[in-house]
Amino acid sequence: MQEDWVSLGKTIWSILSPEAYQDCLEDDFATLQDLTLSSDTRIVFPEMIVKLPIVHDCLRCSKISISELKGCATVKKNYLVSNHIYFIDSNFIIYIPPSDSKVWSILKLPSPSYDEKQASPELALPPV
Repeated sequence: MQEDWVSLGKTIWSILSPEAYQDCLEDDFATLQDLTLSSDTRIVFPEMIVKLPIVHDCLRCSKISISELKGCATVKKNYLVSNHIYFIDSNFIIYIPPSDSKVWSILKLPSPSYDEKQASPELALPPV
């Protein structure tokens, strides 16, 4: 996809609460995506645009993860549940795709109603 995505000039780490950052640090940043599953915010890496993960939700213990939960009775759910999405690269820098980007149709999401002038580093971000 050769499109002009706008970098916000921020990493995902700069918008996390200190508690969420500490949780990631203790887990060697392996559960960053799992931490968002209890909210309506999602993180999307470039490779996920091609193949989104499945969310595993346990009916008994209420654990939720993008990894398979051993010993749990799980229901599989869609990963994308809202329009609060952070598109980040391998360096965890946040990007905003253009409103006419192909990513919206690939992910089966409606195009956002902002224009490219609004996609700037001053754009308000949803809470994580």
